[in-house]
Amino acid sequence: MSFSWIAFTLLAAFSQSWRNAFQSKLSGTMSVAGVTLARFLWAGPIALLYLFALYQWQPVAIPTFSGEFVFYIIAAALMQILATGLMVLLFKLENYAIGAGLAKCEAPVSAVLGVLFFGTVLSVTGWIGVLIGTLGVLLMSSSSGWRSLSPKIFFLGMSCSTAFALTSLWVREASLSIGLPFPHSAACTVFSHLAPDNHHYQLLITARTSHFSSNVQEAQASNHDKPR
Repeated sequence: MSFSWIAFTLLAAFSQSWRNAFQSKLSGTMSVAGVTLARFLWAGPIALLYLFALYQWQPVAIPTFSGEFVFYIIAAALMQILATGLMVLLFKLENYAIGAGLAKCEAPVSAVLGVLFFGTVLSVTGWIGVLIGTLGVLLMSSSSGWRSLSPKIFFLGMSCSTAFALTSLWVREASLSIGLPFPHSAACTVFSHLAPDNHHYQLLITARTSHFSSNVQEAQASNHDKPR
């Protein structure tokens, strides 16, 4: 039995912790939209470089993208943007640790949604592992207990974890439908997933900036026309 997934999981957890720490730092000086865009801005080029390196190391067939694959990618991209925005909102709250702990309940939410809607089958050992991991995350999230948990933080945290869970499940389905061997299927799916993320969010930032500039110009024109 191959245990390479353990190494990939540990690397992903380490990288995600650093990413969340940097995002938390940025959230103190930037808007939610700006911090969310920072998450996707460099991810696409890095994913493309990784995919290119894989094809240089071990060439495989060029994938064909079915309608099913496109649906999963677009759905996952939208959920990723929503989940990241909710996470940044949690960064700005006083009880960030508790909210982040709820957001990291992605594992049990993914397990439940996977079993109910995606045909996933988990053994008893798998459910025990999910439960232990979830309890560990929740216990480390707050040293002062959960008495200060507010409905707003609970709603944001669980919404964030649900959006992240749907993102993971749809990315998995996309990877399985592409018909490439591992790790090429994963690399191609990640790059395809990040491309619309980056594109959609840059369009959103551009639209919001244009709207803000128009409001500023209208305000300046209104002040200029007022009699002195």
